[in-house]
Amino acid sequence: MIVEKFMINNKNISAFLLASSLLTGLSLNTDSASAATLASCLVPTGFAGGFFGSNPGTASGDYLFDQGSDEETFEDNCDVTDIGKVDGRAGASRAADYEVGIGLNGAQADLADQLELDWVDESVYSWTLTWNPNTNIATFNVEGDEIDYDFDLSDSPTKNLDKFNAFGILARADDESTYIDAGTAITITVDEVIIDPLNGNSSVTQDPNISFTATSDTDTNTSTTVKNFYTINAGATQLNSVNSEITSMSGTFAMDIPTGGKHPQEDRPFARSRIGFQILLFDPPVSVPEPASISSLLTLGAIGFGSIKQKRKKKS
Repeated sequence: MIVEKFMINNKNISAFLLASSLLTGLSLNTDSASAATLASCLVPTGFAGGFFGSNPGTASGDYLFDQGSDEETFEDNCDVTDIGKVDGRAGASRAADYEVGIGLNGAQADLADQLELDWVDESVYSWTLTWNPNTNIATFNVEGDEIDYDFDLSDSPTKNLDKFNAFGILARADDESTYIDAGTAITITVDEVIIDPLNGNSSVTQDPNISFTATSDTDTNTSTTVKNFYTINAGATQLNSVNSEITSMSGTFAMDIPTGGKHPQEDRPFARSRIGFQILLFDPPVSVPEPASISSLLTLGAIGFGSIKQKRKKKS
């Protein structure tokens, strides 16, 4: 990366990168690995092109950054923890099964809340995910039916979701088998994201126009998965708050079944989780400095205190 090239044996550039890292709120040492983190995770609006022309996460509107489709890279670069998820699936046409769930591992985890849904071919279902930062409760609404989950788990502190400011969207379809016909597709969209700076200022709304479709292919013993990950641009002028959190997301999902094809929910054997979608909730230690500190940070960078680094907020 361009940033890494400027790091080589140049204390002045290292010092400038240090100041840059403090401006972005990332924990950045003066080594190449840390520079790569700067170049691939959160930066404030105005620095979206990178300090040296690199592109640290494509801007998905003013308040979100597109962090790409590689989950492992996303988690490493942004230092995030996969805490919970909403899990939508074909399910089965009987009361003993479920179609939508929310919990630590979607609908598979203990204590998860679930609801049943009758899939209608090509019908578009509206969904809303709301997050209460005061109670740590997430609520998922599908056409007026609600399920919720309390992520404030005192008996499992490593699974507490205490700051919701990053998410992933996933659509998945197994390829043709006795459970599913080729051409069967699942689509999920994210049409609106509301972010609250939690500093007394008004919330902001982002219309990211996110849409992913996974379609069953004719191959066997394989599957099609499409996914992508996003983070809040906490340094955006309208937010400018380390406390910013997503308080609401909304969109649609739908299943498309080929004419005359097997219905994944109604026809045996039932498809269950062989086709579906997920909304993944992440808990990252994001931090950006207050505006008053910017000039002093630049001064430090100019002086060349390469050993200074800002520590990211740790989860309790």
